[in-house]
Amino acid sequence: MTAFDPRIDAKFQSQWDAVRIAALDAGIDLAFSAELSGNRTTPLYVYERDHVLVRGADAGEVTLRNRSWERVDDDELPGIHRYRIGGDELVPDAVERVNREFRAGAVTPNHLVSICPVQLCPADEPAPLPVTASQVPYPPKRDGTGGQGVQVDVLDTGLSPGYEVHGWMAGIEEWHTCVSFGPTGAIKEYAGHGTFVTGVLRCAAPGTSVRSLSIFQYAGATTEYQLGRALLAALNRKPDIISLSAGGSTANGLPHIALEPFFTELTRPEIRTLLVAAAGNDGSDHRFYPAAYSADAGEAVVSVGALRYDGEGRACFSNHGDWVDVYAMGERHVNAFPVGLYSYVDPQRDDLTCRFYPKSRLYSACSCVTMPPQGAVVAFRGMARWSGTSFATPLVAGVIADYMSSKPEQDPRQAAQAVLGTARTIHDADGEVIKALDYT
Repeated sequence: MTAFDPRIDAKFQSQWDAVRIAALDAGIDLAFSAELSGNRTTPLYVYERDHVLVRGADAGEVTLRNRSWERVDDDELPGIHRYRIGGDELVPDAVERVNREFRAGAVTPNHLVSICPVQLCPADEPAPLPVTASQVPYPPKRDGTGGQGVQVDVLDTGLSPGYEVHGWMAGIEEWHTCVSFGPTGAIKEYAGHGTFVTGVLRCAAPGTSVRSLSIFQYAGATTEYQLGRALLAALNRKPDIISLSAGGSTANGLPHIALEPFFTELTRPEIRTLLVAAAGNDGSDHRFYPAAYSADAGEAVVSVGALRYDGEGRACFSNHGDWVDVYAMGERHVNAFPVGLYSYVDPQRDDLTCRFYPKSRLYSACSCVTMPPQGAVVAFRGMARWSGTSFATPLVAGVIADYMSSKPEQDPRQAAQAVLGTARTIHDADGEVIKALDYT
C-alpha cells in the first residue's frame, strides 16, 4: 500500500493502488501530479513515470536538445512518438522545461485515461439486486430489432464470462475477453464495466451489431498513447458508431496529443463514423477529453452527461458545461454483470452527504449516499445496479443506432443531430440550462 498525504481525497487513495499495480504488471509505471490548496491536496492528472510524448514534427529538435532521451515506440501511432527520459528529472519538470525552451505543447506526459476521471472513481460502485428483484434490465430492453444494420464498436474493459445468458446480449462479436476474477476468485474492480455498458447499448438497440474490445486493462485504465492507437484502429474498421465511456484530464487542460491522429482522421470530410463519449464523473465544468472534442469536432463527436434518477436534472457526479451536448439517464441503471463475490473499495461518507454537493443543492438521495461500507463483501447473481456517465453514453449511442435503422438514408452524424433535436430543455437546480434525452 502506498503511503499518502492524509489531505488527498480518500476515494482517490482507495483506487490508486489497484490501478498502479495493474499497470505495473503490464510494464507501465505510473505517477500522479497534485496541487496543494489550503488543507487539501487535489490530484490533477495521472501519467506514465519516466516517459513523455512528442509530436513527430518536433521530435528531431527536441531529442537533439535532450540526448539522454530514448525513443521507445515503433511508428505505431502516426505523428506521435513516445520517449523514455534520462536522468533524475521528473516528467512534469521535464515537460515544463522543454516546452519553455522549445515550443509550448511540443512535449506532454503520457497521461492515464480511465473509465473514471482523474479521481479514478466511478460515480459509485456496482450494487447487487435484492434477491426478490426480477432479473430484468432498467432502462428496459426495447422490443423489435432497432439498430439492425448498424455497427457499433464498444471500447471498454471487454465482456465478462457468462454474459451470454442474458438474451439481449446474444450475438455480440467478442474481440477480447475481460479478466474478470482475481486470484481469490472474487470479481475484480471494474471487471463488469464493459459488460454493463454493452448491455445498456443492446437494450436501447437490440438489433445492433456490436464489437466489444478490451482496451482499459489496468483496473479500468490505459495510457493515452494506447488509447490513441485503439481509436485509430477502430476507425479503420469503419464502424457507424464508437461508444467510449472513458476519458481523462491533462497537464495543460488541452486535448491529449496522442488522440490527434484519430481526430485528424475522424474529421476528414469522407469519414462518417460518430464518436459518442462520456463527459466524466467529476461533478465539474472543466473539460474532460475526448468528450470535450465535441466543442471543436463539429458533428463528429457527441458528449454525454448523466441525468439523475428522476430525469429532472443532471446527476450530482456528472461533468457539465457548454461542451456537453446532451444528458441521458445515468443514475441507477440495471444491467448485466458477472456472477460472484465483490468487495467494496471506496470509503463510505461518514455523514451520508453528497460528495459533490454536501448541502444537497441539486437533489436528495443521490448515488453518493447509497453506497455500502468499504470492505463489505456482497454476492452478485449476474445483474447489478450502477451509476455514471459511462452508462448514459451507450444509452445515447443505442438511441442513435435505433433511429438510424428507421431512417436508412441518414448517416450516423445526421442521425445524431436528429436525435439531439428531440431532447427537451430543462433548467437544472443550480441554474444551468441543459438538454435532456428521454428514453422511451
